[in-house]
Amino acid sequence: MYSFVPREEIADALIHLRGLFREIPPSNEKEHRAREKREIVTKNLLSNLSRTKDHPTLHAVLEVADAFSLTLDGAHRLFGYELERIREFDLKLNSGRTHDPEMCFELGLAGGECLDPFYWRNDYVAVEQWSRNIIRDQYVCLVQLHEQHVRFAKTWDANLALQGFAEAFTDKSIRG
Repeated sequence: MYSFVPREEIADALIHLRGLFREIPPSNEKEHRAREKREIVTKNLLSNLSRTKDHPTLHAVLEVADAFSLTLDGAHRLFGYELERIREFDLKLNSGRTHDPEMCFELGLAGGECLDPFYWRNDYVAVEQWSRNIIRDQYVCLVQLHEQHVRFAKTWDANLALQGFAEAFTDKSIRG
């Protein structure tokens, strides 16, 4: 579930990611601000990395995921966590009681900002679905499956809001 990653290796990965993003010239003001934020995040993480404990804070993982457009799994792996093994352990420990479906979204900008689902996974029923993906350099969209993902996301969001989870997942709650 967790394998120690030397701080130098984490620093090298952050520097590599920053270098990849530096190769892409910003084409608008939003991308320019994202670049500045990425530089600040990288500088802060690199300067504080030697003073951190063995395990990163959730704030650090979320910050890396956001700044470098990584999935949460990718950001966790950078610090030595294997979310897949954590999921498996949780399933054994809790018999699936705490295991919700997992969804991934893209930030859509057409008609205003919105989250657009493209991935759904539920280990409890052993299903993993991609409604949009790039396969052999071709963009593939399974329209009916994507519509199912959109409907599920809306229903799930409404249910979570009714249960009071909307307040639990504000920036203040997550980032402290």
